[in-house]
Amino acid sequence: MVITINRNSNLFTAAQSDELNKAFYNINQKIQNYKSEPLEYKNKVQYIDNSNSFIIDNMICLRETFTAKGAYNTFTKVMDLPVNIPYDVWGTAVSESNAVIGYHILGRGLYVYGNTLPNDVFHIVEDVIVP
Repeated sequence: MVITINRNSNLFTAAQSDELNKAFYNINQKIQNYKSEPLEYKNKVQYIDNSNSFIIDNMICLRETFTAKGAYNTFTKVMDLPVNIPYDVWGTAVSESNAVIGYHILGRGLYVYGNTLPNDVFHIVEDVIVP
């Protein structure tokens, strides 16, 4: 999109219109010539195989999903996590249909509790700082 001001619009004098058009042209040229460069991560990022989760320094970033099979009347283990969490973590997961279920992470295990619809896909998003 190129912005210009007609010299005969009577909004500005012809000289002002020329000055504004010149400024708009320079801005448009800078936008068209802009090239972004890939950024280096500030900290080392370690990707976890076969998972969307990753580790940055001493922070584990869990990005996992699981498919529900129905109601979970007690805390039920639904998956093994790709990394060991050294302490208890409690949270809530949200499904694609906006259902919410509680979860408890203990070691490598992910345990859930609550009512779900069968085949509802839940997303676990948790950032854990480890010592």
